[in-house]
Amino acid sequence: MSNVDVPTALAADAESVYWTAGSDPFRNGARSVATVSKLPVNGGEPTALASGTDYGSALALDRDNVYWTTLFDWTSEDGAIFRDGKVMKVPLNGGEPSTLASGLIRPAAIALDEAHVYWAESGHSGSDGEVMAVPLDGGAPNALAIWLVAPSSVAVGGPEVYWSIPGGLFDRTGQVVGLPIFGVPMTLASGLSAPSGLVVDATRLYFEANGAIMSMPLGGGPLTTIVPATDSPGAFAIDDASVYWLTDQEDSDGGRVARVMKTPLGGGDSTILASL
Repeated sequence: MSNVDVPTALAADAESVYWTAGSDPFRNGARSVATVSKLPVNGGEPTALASGTDYGSALALDRDNVYWTTLFDWTSEDGAIFRDGKVMKVPLNGGEPSTLASGLIRPAAIALDEAHVYWAESGHSGSDGEVMAVPLDGGAPNALAIWLVAPSSVAVGGPEVYWSIPGGLFDRTGQVVGLPIFGVPMTLASGLSAPSGLVVDATRLYFEANGAIMSMPLGGGPLTTIVPATDSPGAFAIDDASVYWLTDQEDSDGGRVARVMKTPLGGGDSTILASL
């Protein structure tokens, strides 16, 4: 994994943890070369499922495939905007990746139900974000919500789609919004700092906000902190018992070390699964 720079997105099932990692195109000024990989939930050697893709921004799973979004866009000297974000998938055991949607403006999140892939596009102008859907096998994308202020994550549970609006980093104007599919949005939580990374199970909504990994009931309610901000959590995923999350921290020698971590859903001690 010598050509991998930064892990950027994470998902998990009962057997494996999956992630995408690569160089950051916004930092390096060049097109990223990224890899989608997996390892057993109890640790072990990583396996590459797809390589040579663009910078991965989000990742999700079903029984057969890994789905992820990629970022690549730029503005020419004359102000023309070129966009080449994609929604992609590859079998869980590796194979030939396929593209489900392309020409997207900074797709920042992804979620699945039994029929569709959903994603959020943060857009270019700050108010041209969208929440979109496409069939699992590809087809014409549908817009569920438009003219959003940089939606940063999306999740789906039952008949509802959820997304987050980051707001200001320091003024805690971020929101979590719920939308009955083709219905009217409703704010479920507000006063947050940069909420992102929404994940849903049968009863709760999980997300990162205020620098921590948190949860709350699907219909809104009290917030619970699972991984505190002091642990510097990044992208995360859940199964029935645990939260799996990425962290990139300074080590004792003054360098950087990225890790895949595991914490019980209800909070508690964290376990290192892999150092990357």
